[in-house]
Amino acid sequence: MSFDGATFCEGAWFRRLVFSGHASFEDTTFSGGTSFDVATFSNGGSFDRATFCDLSWFDRATFMGNLSFYTTMFAFDASFSRATFAGVTSFRQATFSGDTSFENATFSRGTYFNRARFARNTSFRGATFSDPISFCETRFSGSSSFRETTFSKMASFSRASFSLAVSFEEATFSARRWFNDVKFLGSVYPSGLALE
Repeated sequence: MSFDGATFCEGAWFRRLVFSGHASFEDTTFSGGTSFDVATFSNGGSFDRATFCDLSWFDRATFMGNLSFYTTMFAFDASFSRATFAGVTSFRQATFSGDTSFENATFSRGTYFNRARFARNTSFRGATFSDPISFCETRFSGSSSFRETTFSKMASFSRASFSLAVSFEEATFSARRWFNDVKFLGSVYPSGLALE
């Protein structure tokens, strides 16, 4: 199913919808509030270069295949709380201008937030990364939380920057973690974690 290049001038509501094939929303503009809550993407999807101009919700959505949000613009708050990402997932160079939540989300395959930009408060609290995760060169301009987050494989924050406080309290790292050349401009909790 393709909505490439489409413009939704009002709210777009895909709540609980099942996309049986690959779902493509490349270069799509969502002018109003957008909901993909509890939607199922059975064969992955692409939102490359899409623009969300208002609130966007993907809470408890299920992405069964590979998923891409390359250079996607979230101009307002975005929520992926309790979403399930079963395939390789990319948010490379995505921009999150509002508060962003990935709380209790599950990532089963490789996940990439390389060079993404989070302008306001960001939470990955309780999220689970079962495969390698990369936040290389990611910029967190607001406060950020990885509290109670599980990193089962390699986790890289190389050259990332945190402008305000960041929490890794009660986070679990089961494999190698990389914090080389990270800039911490605010407090880090618990202190010393990133230096181990």
